[in-house]
Amino acid sequence: SISQSGRRVCLVDCDFRRPRVAKIFGLREDLGLVQVIGGKAELEDAIQTTTIENLYAVTCGRRPGNPAELLASERFNQLLAELREKFDFVIVDTPPILVVSD
Repeated sequence: SISQSGRRVCLVDCDFRRPRVAKIFGLREDLGLVQVIGGKAELEDAIQTTTIENLYAVTCGRRPGNPAELLASERFNQLLAELREKFDFVIVDTPPILVVSD
């Protein structure tokens, strides 16, 4: 609903153990946040358009073996800062609270 009001929104899939954003929106799963944090891709390449106007997404990408380490990295903080500059709203999809350390 935020994107439909004309605001640019980016949904970021940070649930590295059970990512769902790519499947829900029919997006690429091979390139995403994990590859960007790992330095194997650029953020611009990982931002995907959805069928909803003004809604973009960064999928998880290939699942990592060390999700907590990636989310605690300085690179992840830098990526969030970059996304804040590009979008009006950044929504971060995370794992359920208290289930895992991520």
